[in-house]
Amino acid sequence: MQVILNGAEESVAATTLAELCIEKMYSTQNLVVELNDAIVSNQSDFGKIGLQERDRINLFRIVAGG
Repeated sequence: MQVILNGAEESVAATTLAELCIEKMYSTQNLVVELNDAIVSNQSDFGKIGLQERDRINLFRIVAGG
């Protein structure tokens, strides 16, 4: 399936957000996901949210520092 991941078109086998994180080796710790302009705030939902052709997905890592 073709998706837009962090601004680049990519072919993925994943069918859920959780599978995408595994496929792309993203740890879900401190991860924020934007799916088609909506924030997915509950990480426990990653396995329930299905991906569709041409979805726009942005993955952000929250980092604290000073």
